[in-house]
Amino acid sequence: MDPLIEETRSLTPFKVIEDFRTRGIEVTYEEAEKYIDLIYFLARVVVDQNFIK
Repeated sequence: MDPLIEETRSLTPFKVIEDFRTRGIEVTYEEAEKYIDLIYFLARVVVDQNFIK
């Protein structure tokens, strides 16, 4: 992610931890942050490849 671009994220590590916990999977705060980074990265790739020309 470009550090110069300010990005507001509605998905928080606490939400990720709770969601995984409801599915019986325990993740740490750091793992949740990495998961969020991956999700936002993949979303950006999809948008760039399919909608920005």
